[in-house]
Amino acid sequence: MRFIFYIIFSFFIIKLNAQVYTYQNATKFHYEIVTNENDSINKRIYQAAYDYKKFDEVRFLDSRRNINISGYNAYLILYSANELLERYGKQISPFTILPDSTFPEVELLFTENKFPEFLIMKLN
Repeated sequence: MRFIFYIIFSFFIIKLNAQVYTYQNATKFHYEIVTNENDSINKRIYQAAYDYKKFDEVRFLDSRRNINISGYNAYLILYSANELLERYGKQISPFTILPDSTFPEVELLFTENKFPEFLIMKLN
């Protein structure tokens, strides 16, 4: 019930004419989605992000990361690994991108299948 209330409530949050959706797992926020798309697209993007399990592979250790959602006026703000450790005690994944390491620029490719999903698309 709490989750349903949160989903309904999150559709009404407005920030600079963009709707902001925040992933919640037992009150643990891991990212935000900022979008100017219509409600139908927003729901599909939100569900795909909620179902995506590989964000640690593109997460920075010390800073948040903005990741564009390809083909849409939307992006995801991915919280840093240290931020999640400090807030929730979440262990740092071995896939986390460390400072001074090379990393590719990425976008999320949103597939509009029957079950929408995200794929990581490396830009360089």
